[in-house]
Amino acid sequence: MYLNETISRSSFWPMRWMWSVGRLFRSLPKNMPIKTNNASQAAPLFLKGGSDACLLIHGFSGSTYEMRELGEFLHRNGYTVSVISLAGHGTIPSALADVRAEDWIEQISEEWQRLSGIYNKVYPIGLSMGALLVVTLALIKRNIPAAVLLAPALVLKGIGRRFIPFFYLLPVKNLYYEKKNGSDIIDQEAKKKHLAYNRVPLRSIFEFYRVQRIARSVLPLIDFPVQVIYSERDNTVSEKSISLISAGIKSGVVKVKVDNSGHVLTVDRERNFIYERILEFLKKN
Repeated sequence: MYLNETISRSSFWPMRWMWSVGRLFRSLPKNMPIKTNNASQAAPLFLKGGSDACLLIHGFSGSTYEMRELGEFLHRNGYTVSVISLAGHGTIPSALADVRAEDWIEQISEEWQRLSGIYNKVYPIGLSMGALLVVTLALIKRNIPAAVLLAPALVLKGIGRRFIPFFYLLPVKNLYYEKKNGSDIIDQEAKKKHLAYNRVPLRSIFEFYRVQRIARSVLPLIDFPVQVIYSERDNTVSEKSISLISAGIKSGVVKVKVDNSGHVLTVDRERNFIYERILEFLKKN
């Protein structure tokens, strides 16, 4: 049903390099849970409001925490809000090891269809990989009124991204990538509070790559208004992502650029400004 990834083993020239790096990753403790004194901060959130709803989707290796404040803001402004916890997230990093791109896509599709059967309008709003999962909703061809893409992770920064397509060939599952610098957030207090995995299985990064490929193929199917919000100080996602989305979506893209936030826009310095821009966009659509 979805994009079928096929990569020739004969083309896997960086195997030796990946294996040597993998030996280092494998020695890392892999099951440290998200650090929080309140487990509910990383749990799904549902806030009953008016007849229009918002489906909020967090990013890869993140948690519902990064969408909660936005969800509460939208709820105060009359919307019903569902903040979904993606499969493999909000617990321990190894929970991601067996999750596939299709699992995330089907999870979002099912929640979208559940909400759309109850509420007049359902607006999908996603951050990072969550924004790409919003794009995949175009596959179900339902009446989507509009969507918001926050820091859509279609193209990553860094030379390491070139090796991601080969991660599925790794012979064992317990190889992990460690985020040594933590989350890409400029506000240091917000960075300390952010709930996310500090390491992830390499194979799960390959599934993230598959979501990127699927989303890119789906862009021409989008026939609803889209708002894209991004930061010029994002150290995770390339601005090429914005160019590709603008070129690929024919129904029109409203772009909002900020300059004092990192990748996790929903918890960083300009979050209140961003919340207001999202609300304005929803009210127009």
